Amino acid sequence: VYIWQAGMMNPIITLSDHSSAVHSMLLNSDDAELYAGMKGGRIAQWDIYKRKIKNDLIGHSTQITCMAFYRVKNEVCALASASAEGKIKIWDLKIKPEPRNFKGHFTEVDCLDFSPDFTYLVSGSQDGVVKIWDIRNLQKSLNEICNKDKKGINCIKFNPWKTHFAFGS
Repeated sequence: VYIWQAGMMNPIITLSDHSSAVHSMLLNSDDAELYAGMKGGRIAQWDIYKRKIKNDLIGHSTQITCMAFYRVKNEVCALASASAEGKIKIWDLKIKPEPRNFKGHFTEVDCLDFSPDFTYLVSGSQDGVVKIWDIRNLQKSLNEICNKDKKGINCIKFNPWKTHFAFGS
């Protein structure tokens, strides 16, 4: 992983203790942390300034395809991760128990996002299905939307002030 400053010709920080290829990343600039999702299902939580892995989040068995943060007053409280096997996990980054599991996608999940009030998680997969999850009830998705074009869902985003979201394929 290389961290660059815009306009510079060389990286300012290099993080190189990965066991496999990195496929998804999130940068938390407030805490100087980087989360790197890897091919084998591992998520490495890096301390950028010390250039060391602080923690490993282990729970997926295949490639991490996307991740999203949930923040309260700019503080990261939770991390959602999704995998090529169609599984989603929510990690409580303050308490750090086992992740909560969301099951329901049958193909690779390529995008996800939290609602601003931490009530919902939306996810989109390669088979063109968008799932709306009620985070408080983990048994099943609250609703499912099938893309009429039968194309995979590539991006999904909540409006930061409402419960509206948009997705693209």
